[in-house]
Parts: sequence; structure tokens; C-alpha cells
Amino acid sequence: MALLSIDPGNNAGWATFDATTGDLQACGKGAPPPDILDGVTVAVIEHPVIYPGGKTKNPNDIVKLAVTAGTQAGILMAHGVDVRYVTPREWKGTLDKDACCRRVWSRLTAEERALAARWEPEERGEVKDSKTHTLDAIGIGLNAVGRFKVPERFGSGCGWRRRMR
Repeated sequence: MALLSIDPGNNAGWATFDATTGDLQACGKGAPPPDILDGVTVAVIEHPVIYPGGKTKNPNDIVKLAVTAGTQAGILMAHGVDVRYVTPREWKGTLDKDACCRRVWSRLTAEERALAARWEPEERGEVKDSKTHTLDAIGIGLNAVGRFKVPERFGSGCGWRRRMR
């Protein structure tokens, strides 16, 4: 049984995890390769949210992300995958992009870091945008398997593990 996590968008990121052990299996940018869907039973997709007073320059960008997330969910559901949504605040709280990427990286084992090496955040400065989507997808998956916790006041994530028991 595998879990697929997706950060939707034009530069989407994805990651797969062993749903039993919680180990990262694969990750990448763009649409997940079709062979990745073999064995995926649960998918967790970030649900785009327009936060009042937020930093979004154009709320229509969030609407486009929501359409993309819905399209991805529809494709996965057609393959019999159980789809769950998680908002950014539910899985990462209020961490900014750079802090979030670095914290996600810190949660990976040495083997997982080797698997995700091309997405490693730089030591200093801002994390390149080309890397953030894949690192976010890894973070969404880590949250879903219980390896990336956020303060309770922000929610408990997608809750797929609770419903699977």
C-alpha cells in the first residue's frame, strides 16, 4: 500500500511513501509518472486556500491551483485511489517557504535524502522555487504518515491514517 502526496500547480511536486512504514519511496516535479500509480491506495493533495489578508497577489492564481488539484483528484479517483485534501495550515502551520523546506529536509533519513538529493535546500539564502513544490509534496506526505507535526491549533492534517484503522 502506497501513499501519494501532491503539491498542485504548474510546477507541481509529488512524492510517494510506503503507507505502512512511512518511508519516502520516490519524488519528483511535474505530474507523477503513470507507473507510480501502481499500488497507490491513498493520495493527499494540498487544498489551495485564499487567506483573508494573505500575501496572494492575485486570488485567481489560487483558483487555478484549485482547478488543477481537482483535475488531479479526478484522475486519481478514476484509478480507484482514495483522495484526501489538506490545507497548507493543516500540514505546515504558518511556516514560510524557506523554513518549511528546511524543516522537511531535516525530517528525512539519510536514505531518503539520497533519494531526494536534487531537491535539497541550499545552506543559505532562499530555497529555489523549482525545489519548493517537490519539498512541499514530501512535507505533505510526511505529515500524512505522522512524521511532520504542526501545532494542534492549525488542525490535524488530512486524517487518512485515523480513518484507515
